[in-house]
Amino acid sequence: MHKKFLSLTATLFFILSSSIGRTAEISVSDGATDALDGSDSSCSLREAIANANNNTATYADCTAGSGDDTITIPELTYTFLLSSFPLYITSNMTIQGAGAGSTIIDAASLNRVFEIRSGNSPTVELKDMTITGGSASSGGGIYLYNTSSSTTVTLTLAGVAVSGNAATTGGAGLYIDSRGTTTVTVSDSIISGNTAAGSTVTKGAGIYAASSNGGSLTLTLSHSAISGNTGSLSGSGSVSGGGAHFYSAATSASSSVTVSIIDSTISENDITASSTASGGGIYLLSYASSTYPSNLSFSLSNSTVSGNTAVSSGNYGYGGGIYVKASGSSADTTAHLTNSTVSGNTIDSAKYAYGGGIYASDSGTTLGMYGVTIADNTAGTATTTKGGGLYASSANVSLQSALIADNSASTSNPECYGAIATANYSLIEDNDSSGCTITDGSVLTDDPLLASLADNGGPTQTHALPLGSVAIDADDSTDGCVDSNGDPLTTDQRGYSRDDGDGDCDIGAYEVVEHEAGDDCSDGDDNDGDGVSDSDDFDCGGTESSCTNSADDDVDGSTDCDDSDCSYHSNCGGAESSCDDDLDNDEDGLTDCADDDCTSVSACVEVCTGGADEDEDGSADCDDSDCVTDSACTEISAPAGEEAEEETTATEEETTETEEETVTTESDCTNGSDDDNDGAIDCNDSDCAADPACAPAGDTGADEGEGDESTSDSEARGGGGCSLVR
Repeated sequence: MHKKFLSLTATLFFILSSSIGRTAEISVSDGATDALDGSDSSCSLREAIANANNNTATYADCTAGSGDDTITIPELTYTFLLSSFPLYITSNMTIQGAGAGSTIIDAASLNRVFEIRSGNSPTVELKDMTITGGSASSGGGIYLYNTSSSTTVTLTLAGVAVSGNAATTGGAGLYIDSRGTTTVTVSDSIISGNTAAGSTVTKGAGIYAASSNGGSLTLTLSHSAISGNTGSLSGSGSVSGGGAHFYSAATSASSSVTVSIIDSTISENDITASSTASGGGIYLLSYASSTYPSNLSFSLSNSTVSGNTAVSSGNYGYGGGIYVKASGSSADTTAHLTNSTVSGNTIDSAKYAYGGGIYASDSGTTLGMYGVTIADNTAGTATTTKGGGLYASSANVSLQSALIADNSASTSNPECYGAIATANYSLIEDNDSSGCTITDGSVLTDDPLLASLADNGGPTQTHALPLGSVAIDADDSTDGCVDSNGDPLTTDQRGYSRDDGDGDCDIGAYEVVEHEAGDDCSDGDDNDGDGVSDSDDFDCGGTESSCTNSADDDVDGSTDCDDSDCSYHSNCGGAESSCDDDLDNDEDGLTDCADDDCTSVSACVEVCTGGADEDEDGSADCDDSDCVTDSACTEISAPAGEEAEEETTATEEETTETEEETVTTESDCTNGSDDDNDGAIDCNDSDCAADPACAPAGDTGADEGEGDESTSDSEARGGGGCSLVR
């Protein structure tokens, strides 16, 4: 009996353990057949999801589901044919496409595309696909509703395009409502071209994400874009959050929403309303009753909010780029913007238009900006416009190394309106004449000379600071630029180092790299724009590569001999630094002992014995002039008589050689030269008297010219003088 029990237990354990962690891979084979029949031998996406939900072979033409399943979709366009329901997901699964440009799930405006139900607390991953053509009251592309405080839902989007979907109330691209615990991660994705068009209220054309009554929501969006989404109304009412609408509401229980946007762009979203238009790019609202607290925490890092528009044909327009508000005594909304840019956004209405860039209001609102640039935003043509860059009303606003410039408002306060609680090392252009009041601290008010919004490197666009801008190195505090926790900002929005070697930080999201330092010296980039990079740059230890080319090779401001790097060079007063390293240290073309700089070095003086040419002058030992006086090179003395005889013989030989070499007569009587150096040339030299070239005119022969040796020249020539009388 005991053995049977052990056997049964072992068998049961094997069955249970073998099922733990089992998964299935289900391949979709057909994109043209949106069916649930199980008999056509073609596995549709709808059938594959059903099998994964049920962990069985509900439809025989697809592999049976089993645990955390993976559904693979090849390069195809899967088009809805069934209009009665979307693609429901209720259990753990990954749906893997072949790429956003290759795998397209198109609902053909028949229904929403995906609906994620929370009952089984599913973990869902959607990867590398396009989700389009969805249409519903909310969540045209993806709809996630976590209905219970006891359930947990996790959704990941990676490499996904949610584009071209529609809704009538909100969340046309992505709709999330959490009353349990919900975590959403979006990376390397785009939420674009979605349309929310209602009759009374429209919220979040791109994304609507909310938590209410005991729920919590954490959403992280990185390396992604929310762009070109549109919200509008056909009737009277309000429109909010053209790009994204984030909302925490506590009426019967506390709630919280935490949103982080990193290295992303929220741009060119547009909302229009007949009454109130708020948050063209991003809308943030926490609402609480007096009993239950509501918290919304938002962070924007290394990101850009640009070109968004909120326009009302009615009376109110708030926040062209970002809207931040807390409503109710127990509501708290905190927004931290770090290393980010808010640029080119517009707010307008018929009557009031506040905050072209950012609108922040109510005592429960905290807005902190750290290394942020707010520029080129507009509060339009309304009767009353305030705060083209920033509008702050009753909110707790702080600026740290922040820059507000080049914004506009048609009636007043073009840059900033309201109260700033603290402002450290920041700049608000023309704030002296019409701007924000600063409770603690002060700001620069000069024109920072900002360049236009552009791709200056990094994942998002920025406004560059030109050389000469007052914003450069304007934060000279001990810690430099810091974030909301007081920790140093090591990089700017682009990811370029904030530490460029001078210890100071530039105001705004863009750091001018004046000097390469740290990782800049090994990244292969010319970060400071001086024409050289890494080890060739003076900042990274680079030196003058040539001392004779009239160029500043290491870009340190000095060329050739004016550069201290060239002090070694012979042209610059340098000398051979070593006489035994086989190197031309002073670059004069000579090495070691062959260089005159080494003549006094012991290793370069001829030893005069041993047969070596120590001074490298081509002569060794006694053949070297250095050894003339060396005793080893002086000959042994001969006996006195022999020495005298040898000297006499040598003198006689030298005299004979001299006589043999000396010319004693004129060798040529016609060359115009004094060949024998006696002062007479050619026929004027007595040596030429017998030379025919020097005979008198009319002579008939040599014998007629001969006579007594005492005969005068005229007689010898028969000249016309007196004749001799004998």
